Parts: sequence; C-alpha cells; structure tokens
Amino acid sequence: MALLALLALPLIGVFGLLIFKSRWIAVAVSALTVVMTVIIGRYPELLSFFTSISLPSFAVTPLGLLMLILTSVIVLAIVLASDDSPGFLAIILGIQAALFGVFCAQNGLLFYMFWELTLIPAFFMILGWGTGDKVRIAIRFLLYNLVGSFALLTVILYLFLQTHSFAFTDWMAAPLPLASQVWVLIGLFVAFGIKLPLVPFHRWQPETYECLPRSGSMLFSGLLSKLGVYGMLMLMVPLVPHALLVYRPIVLGIVVMSVLYASLVALAETGFKRIVATVSIAHGSLLAAGIFALTPMGIQGSIAQIVAHSLVVAALFLCEPRIRSHFYLGALFLVVLGSIGLPLTIGFIGEFLILLGISQFSLVYAGLAGISVILGAWAMLTLYQSVQSSTEGTYEFSFSEDIVVITLIAAIYILGIFPSVVLI
Repeated sequence: MALLALLALPLIGVFGLLIFKSRWIAVAVSALTVVMTVIIGRYPELLSFFTSISLPSFAVTPLGLLMLILTSVIVLAIVLASDDSPGFLAIILGIQAALFGVFCAQNGLLFYMFWELTLIPAFFMILGWGTGDKVRIAIRFLLYNLVGSFALLTVILYLFLQTHSFAFTDWMAAPLPLASQVWVLIGLFVAFGIKLPLVPFHRWQPETYECLPRSGSMLFSGLLSKLGVYGMLMLMVPLVPHALLVYRPIVLGIVVMSVLYASLVALAETGFKRIVATVSIAHGSLLAAGIFALTPMGIQGSIAQIVAHSLVVAALFLCEPRIRSHFYLGALFLVVLGSIGLPLTIGFIGEFLILLGISQFSLVYAGLAGISVILGAWAMLTLYQSVQSSTEGTYEFSFSEDIVVITLIAAIYILGIFPSVVLI
C-alpha cells in the first residue's frame, strides 16, 4: 500500500498541475514524497502492512530506498528553486514517478517499462523548453538512449528465455555459463554506460545539459544519470559476477580511461554548463570504477559518491553565474570544494573509498584515477576563478532559492561528517 501510494503520488501531482496550473501543487507533492520515503525507510513494516494488495514485483532494497530518498530530495530542491511553467513541473513529476518505478521494480519487464518512461518526458523537456539547436540535440539524445534501451531489452529477453521468468530473484539464481555472462555484460555495459554516461557514449551529454533550462540540468545530472549507476549495482554485479572477475582488468581499464579523458577535456572546455557537464562525466566514470573494482570499499565509495554528486551538481547548476554578490560567490566556492572532494565533505568520503577500493585491485589504475581526480579539481577551481572575474549582469536569488542553496551545501558537509547515514 505504501509503495503504491508513493508511485501514484507524483502522477496525482502531474494531473493537479495540468488542471489547476499552480506551482504550489508541485511543491506540496514533492514535500510529501520526501516525508513518505523517509517514513518508509524508518518504518519498513509499512510496506507489508496491507499484504492482501502487495505486489511481489515491487520491493524496496537498501539501495533502492537510498535512491528513493535522494530522488525525492533533489526533486523538491528543483521545484522550490524553480520559476518554470506548470507544464514543465508536470514533466519533472512525471519523470520522478518513472524513477520511483525503476528503483522499486523487482521484475525485468517492469524495470524496462519504467526505464523507458523516464526517456519520453525527458525528450519532450528538451524539445519544448530547450534552447539553441534543441531539435537536433533532442534527437541525438533520443537516438543514443534508444541504442541503450535496445541493448537492455535484448538482455532482458535473453534472460527470460533462459529462466522463463522476469523476476530478478530467478535471474540471480540462474547459473549462466561464462560465455553467456560475457554477452550479458556487454549488453548491460552499453545500456548503463550510455545513461551514465561513460566515454565513448558521452557525446549527447554536454550539449544536452547546456541546452536545458537550469531545472532540467539539475534533473538530468542529479538523477537521470544515476540510473546507469543503479543498474550497474542492481543488475550487472549480481548477474555476471564471473565475467566481471575474469574481465575486470579490461572493464576497469575502460572506465578509468573514461575518467582520465573526461578530466582532461574539462580543462579545455569553456562555459559554465559545459565544464560542469564534462566534470560530471569524470565523476560518473569514477563511480563506475568503484563498482567494477569489485571490492567492498570501492562499492561503498560509489554509493557515497552517488549522493555526493547529486547534491553537488544540483547546487552547481543552481549557482549558475547570474549574480554578482558575496553570497553567490561564497556559496559557489563551498559547492566547488564539495565537488573536488575536500575533507569533511561527502565527496571526500566517496572518492577516498573508491580510490582505496581500486588500489586493492591495481595500484596503477588507482594512480590514474587519482590523477584524474586532481585534474577534475583543477577544472573546477579554474571554473570558479573565471566566474569570480566575470563581468556578467546580476540576477537576484529568491528567498526559496537561497534556502535550497543553503540546504544543499549543509547536506554536502553534514553527510561528510556523518557518512554512515548514506553507506549501506
């Protein structure tokens, strides 16, 4: 019952926005989803209270619960800081509902259905509210993601033919031979690598973030990109453990090169959004490196970095340089410090554990990833310096934007001091 209510609530908000055209409906629904996800985390027995209408295809795992709470918090931050139209906010709530479905699905068919449902409104968001050459950018975004969707669907159908079931539990119990695991690994790597994205599947991302309005960039970078990481943790690691162990040097090498490449490109980029987008590719690749190191510390670091990157990148796009004030510059500086993984931030916890986890497998890969982290930090500090010396016009933050910025910054540092809150 609780899960059904949680999945339905954003959809109710969508219809409310389309009918009554009031931004406060989005605010109320987003705030209520935060309360509900926290209550579900605190009182998990609510999930099975009404057993007569429970759905076995939906469940909340510890990772799924973390993603539900993170999604609710970021969406609330977006809505509070947004001055967008009711139609745009309706798309955001529609994507939130689809994300909830992905994070609760324990069935491959439902997982794929909700996965696709995040793509459709995202496409129309770019097409309807993007800037510049938005039609070409929207089509490019769609084509890249359709390739990933086709790869995911192929894997799902193959696993169904092998197990005659769409249930994740049946998939995990099926003893796939190494050759089959390799093909499943390749298919899932393409599907999740495009969504994250990893190099060389990244070409759609920078221009998409640049094209979107601020709220859209926060949503894409803070939440939609995390679908790739979630899929890696939820499906790749448990489904193809033997193939990952055998081919770990190759897979991890590809991902570490993705971190290094994106960090170098970020140093050559210009423009606030493009730099943040390219650094996000490096951070996302580092997340994947922690997972494919296949060490407990690496995986824990990746989970911490999911939260860190979502909070940081949402705050960065919210602090897009449209204001010349001490508050803005100070806020941006604190967020940049969180982005580069300063001690006492959650980003430091994530990066440290990831690098430690990689080093347990290969010191060479850990060294390359460490160099990439330094290059990414250099890019972010250069970005701040360019903003500080900018002569752009002013833009006054609203009170709600001030509150959101302060809250996101507080979360970055409080979770850095108490990281056990997000570690599973």
